Amino acid sequence: MASSIVPAVGDANVTQAILDAAAEVKGTRLDNVDDDARLQDLGLDSLDLIEIGMIVEQRLGVIVPTERFDGIETFRQVVDVFVRATVEPGGAA
Repeated sequence: MASSIVPAVGDANVTQAILDAAAEVKGTRLDNVDDDARLQDLGLDSLDLIEIGMIVEQRLGVIVPTERFDGIETFRQVVDVFVRATVEPGGAA
């Protein structure tokens, strides 16, 4: 269980949705993930991130343009992208 995760901003539901999607994509849970953890250190590459993004979009009912994932390197940055999408106009699907 990823109980030690405290997102830098926003919504614990966003964090959990990302962790659940990552587990689905990688076939294993990501436990004890630090906000500043680099995606590469978590075994996630850019294709994994896009797949995780699509799953999270569907679960949260938001749309995040693929280019928003460009340059993302840390778990915190992924959370921030989705937190912004939940509050921005046009972010909701």
